[in-house]
Amino acid sequence: MKTFFYLVCILCPLLLICCTYEDEKLNNVIENSPPINENFRGIESDIILTNIFLNNIENTVGVLVFQSTNKASFKLFNDNGTLWKLQDIADFSSNSNDSILPFAFSPDNFLLVFKCKNITNDNYEIIVNEELGLKKYIKKNDKKFIFETWGKHIESAFSVEFNSQTNPIYSEQSIVSNIIVKDNDKFYYPVQVKDDWLKIKWGENDNWNYGWIKWRSEKKMLIEIFYFA
Repeated sequence: MKTFFYLVCILCPLLLICCTYEDEKLNNVIENSPPINENFRGIESDIILTNIFLNNIENTVGVLVFQSTNKASFKLFNDNGTLWKLQDIADFSSNSNDSILPFAFSPDNFLLVFKCKNITNDNYEIIVNEELGLKKYIKKNDKKFIFETWGKHIESAFSVEFNSQTNPIYSEQSIVSNIIVKDNDKFYYPVQVKDDWLKIKWGENDNWNYGWIKWRSEKKMLIEIFYFA
């Protein structure tokens, strides 16, 4: 009995130390795990994407995309119909425009994307400043812009990026299907958006691999959009 008592006295502190060490390791893993798409980035250095605000797509219906290949100006309006700003797209490259922080922009490629909150008979209601949540309007008859749903916009992108630890690749459009290991050296190309799911492909021509990931969860986007190769 005395021997058992001594063993308990010796082993219990050791077990406590081991458990404490394992808890510290687990907490360290959690604290240092990459976030769910907390910061967006562009595939080229000249792409400007605002950061932590981008994954919030609450109350948006899609995006408004600038589609001119030439330097041009466009008009932004207040909700009462008065002119708020006549904006030259070339001015964005100077980084001096603090009032407009779009969803995505690349001066060299004339890429300009605004989140769209609502569509009325005459206007697109857009977010012109992601940090402030500032809303303005672009006329529907402005031919320099085209509206795209989130699905169409994602499907037209060059590729997407995602956190496979929190958003793994599934073999089917179901979280109970097999999980496919992500190859970080590959590009993942969007194929089809279906509800909250995005079908992707990777590999080479005539030898494509296919899988499914989540592109959104409730009010947040879970992927990064890459516009250019």
